[in-house]
Amino acid sequence: MQEENERGLIVQVQGEMRVLRPDEGQQHKEEEEERREQGPRDNGLEETFCTMKFRQNINTEKEAEVYSRRAGRINVVNQHKLPILRSMDMSAERGNLFPVINLAMFSKTVF
Repeated sequence: MQEENERGLIVQVQGEMRVLRPDEGQQHKEEEEERREQGPRDNGLEETFCTMKFRQNINTEKEAEVYSRRAGRINVVNQHKLPILRSMDMSAERGNLFPVINLAMFSKTVF
């Protein structure tokens, strides 16, 4: 009599047993093809947050959007400089403007 065996299939292998995987290049091509079929989409959040800057100094002269020796400067931080602002739908501006001086006091009058 044969006992009932509930272990599933028993496989006997002649020689060495190996696990076959698709070539990595082929696998990469298949993944790329799947992405193209799905259409364009944003990068995953994990990739975005790993490379994202979270701090930006808004008080630097060299990164001013508008600069004048006589008037001052205006700095803007938006989603292009600080990508985290895209998800918050925010931006920041800082202006360092010089007061208007009465130049008539300093000009020489020539007669």
